[in-house]
Amino acid sequence: MKINILVVLVTLAFFIAIFSAQSQAMILIDIDTPPHPLVDRASFNYTILSDENMLITYSAGIECPSAPFQEHEIKEAQIKIGIPLHDEYHYYFVTKDIEPQTCKAVVSILKPIEQTEERNFGIFIEPRFEFSVQFCKDRECKEKSKTFVKNEEVFIRFLSNLDNPEVASRISFPDGSEMDISIPSSIKTSKIGTYELLVAAAKSGYKTITKKLQFAVLEKDVSIPGYIHCNGNGVCANMENHQNCPQDCPSGSADGICDKVADDKCDPDCPYGDDSDCKVPVEVIVVIVVMVMAVLAVLFTYKRGGKSSDAERAWKELENKYS
Repeated sequence: MKINILVVLVTLAFFIAIFSAQSQAMILIDIDTPPHPLVDRASFNYTILSDENMLITYSAGIECPSAPFQEHEIKEAQIKIGIPLHDEYHYYFVTKDIEPQTCKAVVSILKPIEQTEERNFGIFIEPRFEFSVQFCKDRECKEKSKTFVKNEEVFIRFLSNLDNPEVASRISFPDGSEMDISIPSSIKTSKIGTYELLVAAAKSGYKTITKKLQFAVLEKDVSIPGYIHCNGNGVCANMENHQNCPQDCPSGSADGICDKVADDKCDPDCPYGDDSDCKVPVEVIVVIVVMVMAVLAVLFTYKRGGKSSDAERAWKELENKYS
């Protein structure tokens, strides 16, 4: 009898397990990893599909062994039978400092059931390189400038820390017209106004770098009276000052202008007391104190009715002591 009861219980448990397995919702998770291994921002698309209508709580994230951890996004959604839920996750810590590595995209169902899907993918960061563009008044670029005169020739110089990068550039004229140019090169400035140069430099295995630069063209010579030409040569001269040419005349320079900037530099052009950085030297304070003490000593001697010769002698002793 006991054996029959045991058999019945085992059979009942078996059928309950089968029924529970059949009644549990089936959820499919599909992850699309990044299409390109060279990325600035890792992201992936994913799809969740269910055979039942239900409210789910789910999370998505990217985990990398040698990169900053970013919390997984946790969301809720009402899904319907046979209608896929599409979503996307972005990982924002992909920088040039991150080493190439294999990461994994993770999507997890948290409620009403627990289920996780993972997919591995690689991150490979392209290194950066630097370049600069200079506008010059001569072919050797001895005099750099961002201000020119109408019909003056502007020499454009390209410098880079890489050998022979591919360079594409386009110049926009003051009237709105544009023209592709190759650099290094030179152009004639036939129009007055602001010129804008767009430069893109590329090299295999490196990120493409783009820069915008401007220079101005005036009707008259920049050396006319009243106009100060800031040539950016690092020398504060030719009527340049901190106001009209801060790159050549940093704060505190002897440029004829008291800028009163609190920068721990005593501006030699400021009257006493106008620049808070100009403090009285300790040596001057000591001399002043000594002189006051000497005067007080003389007055004290006269007040006591001493002879003038005694006062003179005391004064001379103090002078000899501190001179």
